[in-house]
Amino acid sequence: MLLGLALALSPLASSVLLLSLRDFAKSSVFLWAFVLMGLALSARDRCKLLAVGVGLGLVSGLGSGFRGDVALTQSLGILVVLFGGWRGPVALPGRVLAALGCFVIALPLMAPLRAEVSTAQGGHWMQGMSEPFRHRLRLAPAPYDLGERYSDELTFSGIAADLRRIDPAGYDAAEGQPGIHTQSLRYSSAYVLQWAPLFVADTVTRALASAWLNAGLTTPLNPRTPFVQLSDAAYPGRFSVAQRVAPLMAMIASKWTPVVGVLGLLAVLLRVFARSRRKAIWLGSVFLLLLSLPGMQFALRHLFHLEALFWLGVLALPMLWIERRMVAPRALAFGALLLGVMATGATVNATLGVVQQHLLRVRIGEILAAPRQHIALAEAMTGNGSLLLGVA
Repeated sequence: MLLGLALALSPLASSVLLLSLRDFAKSSVFLWAFVLMGLALSARDRCKLLAVGVGLGLVSGLGSGFRGDVALTQSLGILVVLFGGWRGPVALPGRVLAALGCFVIALPLMAPLRAEVSTAQGGHWMQGMSEPFRHRLRLAPAPYDLGERYSDELTFSGIAADLRRIDPAGYDAAEGQPGIHTQSLRYSSAYVLQWAPLFVADTVTRALASAWLNAGLTTPLNPRTPFVQLSDAAYPGRFSVAQRVAPLMAMIASKWTPVVGVLGLLAVLLRVFARSRRKAIWLGSVFLLLLSLPGMQFALRHLFHLEALFWLGVLALPMLWIERRMVAPRALAFGALLLGVMATGATVNATLGVVQQHLLRVRIGEILAAPRQHIALAEAMTGNGSLLLGVA
C-alpha cells in the first residue's frame, strides 16, 4: 500500500504523463511483470506456474502495443519461468509448459504491432550511445563518440549511406516499395551487430552507470544533475500534486541517494536470501537488468517507472531490522556471495576494456590505412565551441 501511494504521488510519473501517455502506460506493465516474475520464483506447483506464465504473456503482449521496450519483459519472464525454478519445487516439464504458455500468449498479441519494427533496435542503440546520453550518465568523454546528438534523421540516414555504399544500384532498387519500411530501419540491427562488439566495454559501462543512478530515486531529483539534461519532460509537471510533492522529494535527493537505494535493494535481497538462495540470485539479476536497461537511452520517459525499486528498497531497510534474528545467520554467506559477484563483475568489465581497446586500435588503424578521397570542407564554429565540418 505504501509503495502504491508513493508511486501515485510521484512527480516523476506525472511529468511523463504530461509528456506522453504512451510512455506513461508502460509503467504499469513493467511493475506487473516484475510482480509476476516474483510469483514465478515462489510458485510451488505446475498449475500456479502456468498461470503466472500466461499472465506474463498477456502483460508483455498487450504492453508492447504502447512501447517496444516492454517486449523485454517477455524474454526476461521466460528466462525466470524456465530457469528460475532450477532445483525448485516445479519440475522441468512444468517450467517448460509455463514458458511456452508465456510465449504462445504474447506472440500473437505483439506480432501485429511489432511487424518489421523490432529490427530497428540497432538504430536505437546507436542513438543511445550518442553524446547527450553519455553526458546524462555523468561519464567522462572518450577520444571518440558514436554521435553528436540524438536524432532519428542523422542515425538512419547514416545507416542508409553506409549500406548503400556497398551496392548503390541494388539498394536503390529495393528502396521505396509501398508498405515496406526503409532498409535503414529494417536492417539497422544487422548493420550495428557488425561493429557494435568494438564498443562492448562502453555498453557495459553505460549500463552500470544507469543502474547506479536509477537505484537512487532516479536522476532528476539529484541536485548534481541539471534538469536540462533530462529535458525530454518538464519536471515537475503542471499537476498540483506534482508541484507540491516535488520540493519534498528534492529534500531527500543528494549525491548519496544512490548509496541508500543500493543498500535498500541489498536489504531486499538479503531478506529473500534468508529464505531462498535461488530466489535471491534471480531477483538480483532482474534488479540489475531492469536498472541497467535505460542505459540504452537514458531519459526520464525511459526510466521513471524504476522509482518503484527505490521505494521498495527504502521500505525494506526497516524491515531488515525487524527481521534481524532471521537474516543474521545468513548475512555472512550473503556477503560472501555479494563480494564474489562484485569481484567477478569487476574482472569481466576490466577484461572487456582491454579487449575493446585492442580491437579499436586495430580497426582504426585499418581505416586510416585505407585509400582516401579529398573532400572540400566548410568549417564553422558552433555556439558551444565545437567545430562543425560541412560537406557538399
